[in-house]
Amino acid sequence: NSYFLFLDQFEDLAEVSSRMTVGEAAQQYIAEHSMTDMLQREAQGLCWESYIFVRSFGPAPLDDSRLLFGLPILLLALAGMVAERRQAALLLLAWITCFLAMFAWYLPIAAGQRFTVPLLPPLLVCTATGLARINNSLGSKGLCHRTMAVSLALAWCIIWTTLTCITLS
Repeated sequence: NSYFLFLDQFEDLAEVSSRMTVGEAAQQYIAEHSMTDMLQREAQGLCWESYIFVRSFGPAPLDDSRLLFGLPILLLALAGMVAERRQAALLLLAWITCFLAMFAWYLPIAAGQRFTVPLLPPLLVCTATGLARINNSLGSKGLCHRTMAVSLALAWCIIWTTLTCITLS
């Protein structure tokens, strides 16, 4: 798949590899594209890959509307990372940056949330941390609010898991 880093569109891998080596593909790409072309490819890819990434947090049955649920989850994850102030949070931010940058470049060949799925579990842990920090800030006065929040979160998970399973079946 290294060839695909130096192509503008998907081509048969066997055919491409019979014509040239990866090094030759890279040289040809650099010869045929200006720095502006390469920066534009990366910038457009970052926009789309970020959209795909944030959308991946939402429930599958909602398709493109998943973004509306992905944004708050991502904000809670960022709050959790900031609240923890650990090196693991910095590592996760570095991972996200590397994943988005790499797959942004790859976007003309293939796109999809499957590329960033490895980032979801640690981000969801950070989301839970952020939610717990907000919950703890309510204090003892917010016991009713906490119980309601937990009940709503459980109902949310059960409903969307069920709908996702039904839709994907």
